[in-house]
Amino acid sequence: MRTSQGPWERGFQRAFAMLPGCCNHYGWEPVQERFPVGGRPIHAEMGQKVDITPNKTEDDKGFYSTDYYTARLIEYLEERTEEEESEPFFSFLPYTAPHWPLQCSRAQRDKYKGVYDDGPYALRERRLKKLVELGIIDEDIVPHKVETGEVGAEGWDSLSPEEKKQSIRAMETYAGMVDSIDINVGKVIEYLKTTGEYHNTFIVFMSDNGAEGAALEAIPVLGRDIKSAIHEYYDNSYENIGAYNSYTWLGPLWAQASTAPSRLFKGFPSEGGILVPCVIKPPTSSFPQLSPGSFNRSFTTVMDFAPTFLDLAGVTLPQATTNGVRAMTKFRDRDVHAIRGKSWVPFFRHGETVEGEEIWAIHSSSEAIGWELHARAALRKGDWKIVHFAKAQGGAGEGDDGWELFNVVQDPGETTDLAQDEPEKLHELLKCWDEYVVECGIVWGEGAVTPGLSRDEAPELWEDEMELQKCWMDARGGTRPGC
Repeated sequence: MRTSQGPWERGFQRAFAMLPGCCNHYGWEPVQERFPVGGRPIHAEMGQKVDITPNKTEDDKGFYSTDYYTARLIEYLEERTEEEESEPFFSFLPYTAPHWPLQCSRAQRDKYKGVYDDGPYALRERRLKKLVELGIIDEDIVPHKVETGEVGAEGWDSLSPEEKKQSIRAMETYAGMVDSIDINVGKVIEYLKTTGEYHNTFIVFMSDNGAEGAALEAIPVLGRDIKSAIHEYYDNSYENIGAYNSYTWLGPLWAQASTAPSRLFKGFPSEGGILVPCVIKPPTSSFPQLSPGSFNRSFTTVMDFAPTFLDLAGVTLPQATTNGVRAMTKFRDRDVHAIRGKSWVPFFRHGETVEGEEIWAIHSSSEAIGWELHARAALRKGDWKIVHFAKAQGGAGEGDDGWELFNVVQDPGETTDLAQDEPEKLHELLKCWDEYVVECGIVWGEGAVTPGLSRDEAPELWEDEMELQKCWMDARGGTRPGC
């Protein structure tokens, strides 16, 4: 993202932002520093580049992304004028953690030492059991199998003892990063309680996608030759994993332990990529029908957030009109696309038993919601969902015959493809998909994926994904074995 496209250009009155897709959590960016005229800005505040002093000693008072972002938000809240304090406010705190590189303090990492020694398959089983105990999933739910070769992963038993040891340490670091998020969210809540604003504040905490399982996503940060960059700059020895100069990730096995019982992980339109936990704390006086600790499976999307926040603040959305295939509206005398989401407020007012009553659903069973990314697609309508991605990645294949059909209420693990058994339902959802493609301008069909660079033109982009998943394990900083 360029500084000209930051949140300060999108209506935020105060904003500190991390501009690329991720960054070093301790502010150390050796790949960026090698450019003679300086790399792209990593952090900016109100449109101005901010140079972060790398926290190479991992000092508690130095930069660590989760701590720093929290502190900046609290400072912004403290800087409000009396007039601003009398008005509704919206704040957004999107942590980078636990995105790779996996980094946290030794103390936080070592809190989880030994917890994952039995590996990702055992962790997955424990979590499935806990989900049943908590009533989040039913006991008879069939979880999707763990995918390996199709997503660039070796089976756990194929790893050497040393590789397992390092992978477990990476998972301990990941847990330490999540622990840090928990602590910092607590700081924001304590601030709101101190100012007397907590009870009247609507709080939403959620993940932005399923757990990360891919290695190739590191290309925008490390460059096209991921393996060489890691071995040139980073030390991933066992004791150093999690430090400022380490660079590791989870991989597909731990990711699928995180998304169970769902299928796959981030980047896929299956439930493992798009179904995420969401915890809310409504304003205490607004929705007394909602009991603390209650749970609801009603379908909602991130698009519902904006209309919900505006509704709570007493802001009425401009009337939408249909202009061709897309709903439009007027804003500041300009024709703009209408907000697609639905407010949660009517849903909240009905109470906890809403999910069984169609009239009180956030999205009715006649409304279709679509997704598309990297020529992978899905569309949901009521309890039914169609999914499309390549056979080489565990999907049904390319072309019009590559669609799968699932009843995701009865089969949330997406284990039984009903495309052959329910041809009318498949046709119904495919018609909705065609309408969604036109409405949203989706590039689909033969033009959805271009051939890209050949193996001769860019051999580093043709690295074996399975090898890439482990390439960080033998990096020792300045040495480049296997490169």
